[in-house]
Amino acid sequence: MQRRPHLVWKEQFRSLYLNKITHHDRRGNSRQNLKCLDCITRNLEEAVQGEPEIRCKDCFLNDLVCMPCCVRQHRRNPFHRIEVGFFSIVRTFGADLFLSDGLAIGLRVQLNHQSLKCPIPILCHVKLRILHTTGIHDVAVDYCGCE
Repeated sequence: MQRRPHLVWKEQFRSLYLNKITHHDRRGNSRQNLKCLDCITRNLEEAVQGEPEIRCKDCFLNDLVCMPCCVRQHRRNPFHRIEVGFFSIVRTFGADLFLSDGLAIGLRVQLNHQSLKCPIPILCHVKLRILHTTGIHDVAVDYCGCE
């Protein structure tokens, strides 16, 4: 038994340990995926498939997805915390994520249509600021123009 086991750990296991801890804070298991897995799952044409650069901190499966898929997934959950990365700029270094809200990725909340798209939406002239348990969110709202 060595007298200084922390030195052995430092020399042999420190980098492995730190990589495992920070694995999720970077691209995680999506490092090899250059296309959005949600687009692939929905059998979209390859030209339409986006680059996975957005992750939700509150969804059960927090895989990286493209912006259109994230907007589609969060029409009914507009107060989730979204992480957007600069992966397209710094792909090889596992770029950092920054926290954003739905407004930054183009999410709009449709009223009177169970958050589905209205055929005649009326855009709200201001963004609404909502205080929620997940934080403060700026939300773009569309009113129903059907009637």
